[in-house]
Amino acid sequence: YLECQSLPIETAKKGDIHEFFTGNRLYSNAYAIGIEAEGAVLPATNSRHTNWLEVQYQNYLRGIRALKTAFNVPTGRVMGHKEVVSPLGRKIDPNFSMAKFRAAL
Repeated sequence: YLECQSLPIETAKKGDIHEFFTGNRLYSNAYAIGIEAEGAVLPATNSRHTNWLEVQYQNYLRGIRALKTAFNVPTGRVMGHKEVVSPLGRKIDPNFSMAKFRAAL
């Protein structure tokens, strides 16, 4: 367990996490880096990140930038749980706009 200010990072080896498959192998756990990020318990707006502390949101961006660089991940491949879950609409997280989040990367 490592911690980068308000962005906790946990590592797991194969078999320590549940298997996840949406029907598209690119979105499965074997081909993805999953991050569990908890925001404040406030109503979801999907328009801005007011549900998250500003320091938390900025550190989340910083952590994703580092992962993008380390693993050469294009910004378009940064996706929220709500964008890859099957069926779509089953999850709402993260409860901010992923388009705005990707633009900030």
